[in-house]
Amino acid sequence: MWTLISRAVKASGAIEQAILYLLVAFSIFSWGLILMKIRALGAARRNNRRFLAIFDTSEGLGEFAPPKLSGPTPLEAIYVAALDTLEKAGHGGFRRVPLAPEKLHEKVMLRMRHTAQDEMSELRWGSGFLASVGSSSPFIGLFGTVWGIMATFQALGDARSASLAVVAPGISSALIATAAGLAVAIPAVMAFNWMQSRVESLQEDADTFIERMDFLTRTEHPAVAIDSTVPGNGTPASISVKEPGRQ
Repeated sequence: MWTLISRAVKASGAIEQAILYLLVAFSIFSWGLILMKIRALGAARRNNRRFLAIFDTSEGLGEFAPPKLSGPTPLEAIYVAALDTLEKAGHGGFRRVPLAPEKLHEKVMLRMRHTAQDEMSELRWGSGFLASVGSSSPFIGLFGTVWGIMATFQALGDARSASLAVVAPGISSALIATAAGLAVAIPAVMAFNWMQSRVESLQEDADTFIERMDFLTRTEHPAVAIDSTVPGNGTPASISVKEPGRQ
């Protein structure tokens, strides 16, 4: 097979060889990206499981210590974003804030959703390149094939005699471009579909965890209290956020 390919490439013209080199470059970048995404998505899935295993054993948000994990961990990023928003609102103790309790809850939810979107966008990085390679490589290879066959027939018209020995090398060298395009496109398409399914699974896990954090933040941390009146005039006071255990 290698002898057949090398002979076909050597018999190709400048345009066909340029197309082949372009497809080889696409293949190298695609496989490098595929291997990198396999590692990143696998790490994200494993880290999420480890994070949840420890999170499920904790008695509350205040007593949970996130584990130190290497690689992407979307659920930990969501957890940190929620607590960071609450700590900024409550400032670690007692602070009057201009937000109603429902507004604070909305802000926490928005921060968690945005964090989840950022994490998923980072995990999806590179999928557009694979989609482009998978959709364009067959047509690039087909262009090389058409160009090679055109050159072959032009050379055949200039020749004094026409025979299979004259036509075969040019046609085989032209067809190798289509084969190369398919060889580049098929792994890229398969990897793209696999990446999409893995990211969708991670997105479902993130949505489920956001629902859990929504419940926990409303019931455990922080306790949102409203001072009913301002001393002396009976008018409604501002809203304050209190940490559990604080008076």
